[in-house]
Amino acid sequence: MKVIILDNVLPTDLLKDWQDEEMPTTPQWTYGKNHPLIEATSPYYDTSKIRGFETWLHRNTRPEVGFHYDRDEYSYAVDKKLRFPIFSLIFYIIVEDLEGGELNVENNIKITPKENRLVILAPKVKHEVEEFTGYRTSLNINPWERILKA
Repeated sequence: MKVIILDNVLPTDLLKDWQDEEMPTTPQWTYGKNHPLIEATSPYYDTSKIRGFETWLHRNTRPEVGFHYDRDEYSYAVDKKLRFPIFSLIFYIIVEDLEGGELNVENNIKITPKENRLVILAPKVKHEVEEFTGYRTSLNINPWERILKA
């Protein structure tokens, strides 16, 4: 299992732009691999095979499923096949007056949300977000070696 935590990933001006930007909370697909957070993973993962990536935003929300791993939901729903992204990214854009909200990773690893912190999870790593009060915005990215179906 592999968990990597990187702090101060984005330059301050870009982080500020992201904090002010209205990003969609529904999953979005992007072809290619051009994204500053994916670029930040290149010392740790081979990004050359990425064909595209999905992104979604949690604006003061958390997944309701409890412990889970990121997977191709379509393949699982249709064929019961488990397919996993190359890695999963969780990036904290805004963290204000937060109590709770830790990212729990299997094997009892707890990661505290912090602005400009990037968490990189290997494929098939189960994780969950604890309940919280306060405010947080996180961006999630899953890069894939293949194009996903709807």
